[in-house]
Amino acid sequence: MTLLRRLRRRLLRADPDHGIELLVRMVTAPSTSAERALLAAVERDLAEPAAKGADAGAPRTEPAPEAGVVLVIRIPALPRWDAAVPGPVLSAVVRPVLADRVTAVLGPLFPIQLGGDGRDLVVSMWPSHLDDLPSALRALTAGLSEPFSLGGKQAVVQPQFGLAPVVTTEEDAIAVARVGLPETSVLRWTAEAAPGTRAVTGLLAELTAARAALAAGKFTLLHKHIRRVDRFTVAGTRAIPAWTDETGEARPLDVLGDLADATRLSHHVLDHTLPALGHDLALWHTAGRGPEDPDLFCLLDVSEQILRDRYLSEELPAALQRSAAPPELFVLGIPHTALSDVAGIDAHLAELHGLGVGLALTGYGHPDTPLSVLARHPWRLLVIRSDIVGTLAEYSTKDLPPPANCSEEKKRADREEFRKTVIPNALIRTARALGIQLLAEDTTIGTARHGLGRGDDLHTTPHGNPVTAAGITANQLWRGPADAEPGPSLGLPAQRGLPGAAQ
Repeated sequence: MTLLRRLRRRLLRADPDHGIELLVRMVTAPSTSAERALLAAVERDLAEPAAKGADAGAPRTEPAPEAGVVLVIRIPALPRWDAAVPGPVLSAVVRPVLADRVTAVLGPLFPIQLGGDGRDLVVSMWPSHLDDLPSALRALTAGLSEPFSLGGKQAVVQPQFGLAPVVTTEEDAIAVARVGLPETSVLRWTAEAAPGTRAVTGLLAELTAARAALAAGKFTLLHKHIRRVDRFTVAGTRAIPAWTDETGEARPLDVLGDLADATRLSHHVLDHTLPALGHDLALWHTAGRGPEDPDLFCLLDVSEQILRDRYLSEELPAALQRSAAPPELFVLGIPHTALSDVAGIDAHLAELHGLGVGLALTGYGHPDTPLSVLARHPWRLLVIRSDIVGTLAEYSTKDLPPPANCSEEKKRADREEFRKTVIPNALIRTARALGIQLLAEDTTIGTARHGLGRGDDLHTTPHGNPVTAAGITANQLWRGPADAEPGPSLGLPAQRGLPGAAQ
């Protein structure tokens, strides 16, 4: 990577306007013999002095910290090949395919964001975690070009992407990487899909099922626990809008990904979610909170599109007025990408905070994200990505409660794991100084339907919320099934005709 960085500097000095574009083309797919020869010559020119200096016993200096690299992948704007499925919906179907292929090549370490009003996939990379960036980019080009099945046709994307180092801020690097990119990538397809190509039309089937279920009133609201990263204790719950499929299984809206926003289904679901959540919070507040649980809340994630449309400004005040629960029990999860991608976001968040609700910054944990975003708004919570929660360097094992029957070997392994970090310690210190509570984002929802009780079968209240037939206690709700203790009943009514319900 040091070689590549020096190569970049030399190319920029030679051609400031097109140096980065030339670098990307040269390391990914040199198109001419002259480019290949130039790349080889520059590599030799840069490598030989370093080798001679090492042989002569020249003093070695510590390398400078690796800067981040931003990769921007332009998403195809699909034409209307089928009048029943609009182009923006098809674009939303293709996004997860491209994101999966980026993850397959680069691994799960690097976060992938949607940027440019849905036109780009933005991949934030750290060169120190890549053995060979040029090889990775060549593999990425090949991976993105593999065909997949779309509506019975074979689709092939001709990838277009830009690359730029993070010199000042990631936002500036993204702007540089977008320079010279076309408005859209090229997508080609044939009449029939080739055997063995990946089908993505399952998402369209999910969308159809979700619309039918919601039209039939089969809306439900799942809750799962969300925990503190420093004590591994439950801090509150996360609300997950869902629908009930024909088998009776709850399907979270998250499975639709960007489709929920592209079809405005997320807006429709929010109309159901806010009253249902207000009803739940009113019941929990009436049941009372113990002195050991002063900061209970329910976190509701909102998407960039919801924020962009200012939808909450219209719906949230009425929901708060109908609910008997204090507004501070509501916490809105704001994706950290919205701070740069949504116009006027600062004024909108100030407006929402003025209603009395809490604000949580979600998906945070990227080392190159400026810490200044923590001071821009009165964040109550900082929700850190789950894949890196276990590597927070600020917390050593002595700060954590030791697990029961934990061997010394396991403790040593834990200590080693905590020493490996991809989050600056400044993140922890800044959040603590601002009084922001640190929480762990749980990316799995397999236990969400059993998160409110002791694993009892869940039933549905008249407005669609899952509850246990025996009711839920406040201590069960907030502490979790493993260490639940008897507490005041929430008094949720059992529905007639359900197993275990009072007849």
